[in-house]
Amino acid sequence: MMMSEIKRKIENCFDQSSENYESNAYIQKSVCKELIKFYVDSKSFDFIKPIRGLDLGSGTGLLSSQFQEIEEFDKLHLVDISKKMIDLAKKKMTNNYVSFEINDFDHYKNFEKFNLIFSNMALHWSSEFEKLFSNLLDKISSDCVLLFSLPNSSSFKSLEKIRLKNLINKLPSEKNILKLINKKKFFYKHKEIILKKKYDKPISFFYDLRKVGANAGLDTKNKRDLFSLRNNNSKILIDYNISFFFVRKF
Repeated sequence: MMMSEIKRKIENCFDQSSENYESNAYIQKSVCKELIKFYVDSKSFDFIKPIRGLDLGSGTGLLSSQFQEIEEFDKLHLVDISKKMIDLAKKKMTNNYVSFEINDFDHYKNFEKFNLIFSNMALHWSSEFEKLFSNLLDKISSDCVLLFSLPNSSSFKSLEKIRLKNLINKLPSEKNILKLINKKKFFYKHKEIILKKKYDKPISFFYDLRKVGANAGLDTKNKRDLFSLRNNNSKILIDYNISFFFVRKF
């Protein structure tokens, strides 16, 4: 399937940031640790073996490698749009049961083959997040656990105050995610945390995004906002509102 312009941009941005990704991924690594803790706290059962895991938007394998420390996998499949990210994950994860796939998770079809599907700070890159999430809920098998974290639409209020939030692509709404979960078919838990990071000026935040490939989500068509960004030298506190979801199908 032909890749869209925005997905090609996402692929290129993550390819370019891959080598230094983990040394710059402060937010992503912090959220990853919190997601594992959330999983342990939410899981009130032991998986019926074998565990077949699927990591969507796996990047360099940060989440998968941490999952290996707490669960025994029969199969663990990592999917990412960036070849260079997958290449780094391959160096980190060498077990025979681990496999890799370079693919856009919007086009992935085999969700029903897994009973533990997880994703850290990646699903918001979907072209149509609500469509992807609905498809996941529909396709996963009974007793499958879906675990994920993502920045939600309440993030970056400080950018909104200085009229620069238009530079960031729209993020999923936690409220809309909850509406898509049928309470009669799924057990779920969710929570939100807020992480903050200070910058000497707004443009430094956007440079940080580039270091981890997240500049793919920038709307650079608005020339007035870009001019305002380059000329704003005031300190700023960036807020990341992160949603965590644990969903299990009955």
